[in-house]
Amino acid sequence: AGGLCDTALGTDSGGSVRVPASLCGLYGLRPTHGRISFAGGVTQSPSFDTPGWFARDAATFARVAEVMLGVPIPEVAPARLLLAEDCFEVCDAGAAEALRPAVARVAAVLGGAPVRMSLGQGELAAWMDQRGVLQRGETWKTFQPWIDAVNPCFAFNVGRNLAAASAITPAQTAVAQVVRERVRERARVLLEGGAILCMPTTPYTAPRADMPLHMIDAYSDRLGLLTSFAGHAGLPQLNLPLGEMFGKPIGLSIIAWRGGDERLVAIARALEA
Repeated sequence: AGGLCDTALGTDSGGSVRVPASLCGLYGLRPTHGRISFAGGVTQSPSFDTPGWFARDAATFARVAEVMLGVPIPEVAPARLLLAEDCFEVCDAGAAEALRPAVARVAAVLGGAPVRMSLGQGELAAWMDQRGVLQRGETWKTFQPWIDAVNPCFAFNVGRNLAAASAITPAQTAVAQVVRERVRERARVLLEGGAILCMPTTPYTAPRADMPLHMIDAYSDRLGLLTSFAGHAGLPQLNLPLGEMFGKPIGLSIIAWRGGDERLVAIARALEA
């Protein structure tokens, strides 16, 4: 974002590629879970973690994609575009309007008007909550041996989250797994036939760096309403840096079925052509 390099790598479990890409005006992809090897890295929550990358322009992003994904990026093919209205409804006032031109551009590239629908059908909050159970539980299993051996000092919010993670029960995990399977079935029904889903990547633009901790928690919770779908279902999600609100970037996401990563990159490249 600062122009210091052409591309950068990241990892995404709950949104750590998608969210900064949206807030900094970058292309950023959370690939299909398991598509890119995590060898040489340290996982946090293995069933969510995936390497991803950023770039300022679509041409560079596509060149990196061919290396990371190991396949040529195809030309864009016509596809049905699904517009997740319930995801736009959780955003700050003005976000939907700020992203409207971006939705129209994606629809034009795909060759048809967007189909308005409800993604979560009233379950976005449940998806977020149960993703948190699974992700925190896996994080605790990953780091518990090190924490027990070293007894490190954490920042307040990190220590608090790890303490909560340590108390997650097998019964809670079982409930969360049931919800995950519902999300995966919802994804299959919507996307397996080749449709592309679009939603806001974040519900707001970048918050102030000096925001108090209690306010940061509320902001983070709202992010989960938008990031949990792809996380649960292991789907590729690409941030398009096409929106602006109050002079700051806000991104539009496009999501495909598992393995459709290069289709998303093709759309991004076509939008910038």
